[in-house]
Amino acid sequence: MQELVKNRATGALSPTAAKRTAWSYPTHVTGELAVIVSPASRMAERLISVTSQLQHMHVDLGTRSFCFIGDDKKVGTTVVAANVAAAFAMSGQRTILVEANLRSPRIGSMFAIDKAKPGLSEWMAGLGDVQSWAGYMQPAYPNLMVMTAGNALKEGEAFLATELRGLILEMSRMFDVVICDCAPMSDVSGTLAVVTAVERTVIVARANKTRLKALIGFQDVVKNCGGVIGGSVLLDF
Repeated sequence: MQELVKNRATGALSPTAAKRTAWSYPTHVTGELAVIVSPASRMAERLISVTSQLQHMHVDLGTRSFCFIGDDKKVGTTVVAANVAAAFAMSGQRTILVEANLRSPRIGSMFAIDKAKPGLSEWMAGLGDVQSWAGYMQPAYPNLMVMTAGNALKEGEAFLATELRGLILEMSRMFDVVICDCAPMSDVSGTLAVVTAVERTVIVARANKTRLKALIGFQDVVKNCGGVIGGSVLLDF
């Protein structure tokens, strides 16, 4: 933790990161990023534990790409995905956080990133130089890049599953960990495209809110469309 604070203060970069792009640090991040702003909190400890489990159960065995998905927008899926991505980055893993949630994109605000810049939807729409990722990703933290949802596609427009799979695969070759934040399960077309594009799907549920029957049905949908369940997170904070 001391080394991380030192890096933030000095702006020091690893040689690999420096070759990709110069880091620019946000002026602030929201309190929802507990692993950064309050690492000793119960919320941060819980999400760091989730990250550690994913590391040992999947990343150490070669899995690179994950998506986080819930049955409702109020479950807290985006908060979990953003914190897990930050925790992986803080552990030294080269990480990219992809905002595949066009319904309610919030990751740009959480990391104080300019949401007006092109992101995933611009890449999917073929706007700009799609052969170069530099214009679609932004540095958010040491070892952490973010591709926001962007502004080209609107809610309800479907992702192109084949192109998305190719993008995630290429990201998996460039980064140690790829984290995707998904729209709620109710956005079926967009959700299933992401689920089939990543190697593991992590289901996010909230205590006293998510029904067991819905959770079981949710798992069946993921499996039936070719996705692989990589675990679940039960939020009680």
